[in-house]
Amino acid sequence: MAASTVASNFSLPCAIPLPMTPDNRRVLQQLNDDTMSPEGLGAATLFTDPEFEGSKPWPVGTDNRNTIAYCYDDPTSYTKLRSQVGNAIKQWLTALGGQASETSGHNLVFQEMKDERGRPMYCNQKGADYDWNPRLSWYTLSIEYKESQEIAAATVGLVVYLNPPVPWTTTLFVGPKTDDADMIYEFGDQWVLYACQNLYDFDEVWARVRDKPGMTKEKLCEDPWTALKEKFSGLPFVKNLSLGGARLDSDNPFLHVRPGGDYDTSFIMHYGSKGSSRNECDQNHMESCALLKYKEHGNPSGGYEWIPRHTAKPSSVDIAWVKAVYPWRG
Repeated sequence: MAASTVASNFSLPCAIPLPMTPDNRRVLQQLNDDTMSPEGLGAATLFTDPEFEGSKPWPVGTDNRNTIAYCYDDPTSYTKLRSQVGNAIKQWLTALGGQASETSGHNLVFQEMKDERGRPMYCNQKGADYDWNPRLSWYTLSIEYKESQEIAAATVGLVVYLNPPVPWTTTLFVGPKTDDADMIYEFGDQWVLYACQNLYDFDEVWARVRDKPGMTKEKLCEDPWTALKEKFSGLPFVKNLSLGGARLDSDNPFLHVRPGGDYDTSFIMHYGSKGSSRNECDQNHMESCALLKYKEHGNPSGGYEWIPRHTAKPSSVDIAWVKAVYPWRG
C-alpha cells in the first residue's frame, strides 16, 4: 500500500520494496551501467524475513492493532488526494466487513496523522522538499501527488531500512489517471496479453534507445532493469519481478491464500486495460491497449477481452489475503 517519486520526472513502479532514501534517489537517477544482477531482483508480492531489511507486514502496535499511519506529502497532495484516499479506505473497510473486529476478522486500522487542532501533519516540513517532518514517525506512509501519464506506484507493506533507519521508505504516489487505489500485482502469461508497444511512451522511448548496443524491443519490454534505467513506463508490467529486497519463497503462506492459485483478473490490485495505454485505447479500440485478458485460458488465438479498472469492490482474493496477513488479534 504505497509508492514514490525518485526525482523530477523519474518515478518508481508499483510494488518496489526499495527504500526511498535520498541516496537511493540519487543512485537511481544516475544509472549508467548494469550493476544489478538478476539475483538482485525479487518477487513483488512477498515480505522479507523479520531479521532482514525490506518490506514487511504493518506491525502490531501497543493497542494490539496493525495500524497504517499515513501523511500527505504537502498541501497539494492533501487537496488533490484526500477524497480519493478516503474513498479507497472506505471501500476496503466495507469489503472487509467493517472496522477491525472479531466479526470482520481483520486487524487493520488506518490513521491519518493530524496535529492537536485536527489539521493535517504533512510529511514534508513547511516549504521544504524531502525534509521529513520531525513530529512524524519515519515509518509513516507518505502519500504524494505527481503529475504523470502513468497511473501510480507503490512500495509493499512497511519498508524497513535498518542501518541506519531513515524516513520516506514507505511511500505512495498517485497520478491524475489513477482511480481510487494504487496496487501491486504479478502477471500470469497464461491469462493476459501484455502488448508493450501500446504503452503511451513506447514509441518515444524506443526511438531514443533503439541504437544502443544489445538493445531489443524484447529487452526493453521484459527486462526490469532496462525499463528502469531507460525510464520506461513498462516497468510495472514486467511479469513476476520487481527491484528490491523481497525474496521468492514458495513456503511463504501469503502466497497460498487461494487454493489452486488461480489467476484473478478481478483482483482490485490488477491494472485495467486502459492503464498506461495509448490514448486511443478503449473497448472499441482494444488493438491500442497494453493489457488484455485471454478469452480462453492459455489460448492466445481465442481472442481477447477488456480488463476493467476494478475500484468499486475488492475481490474475494483481496479479502482473503488481507485477513490472512492481518488476522483479528482480540
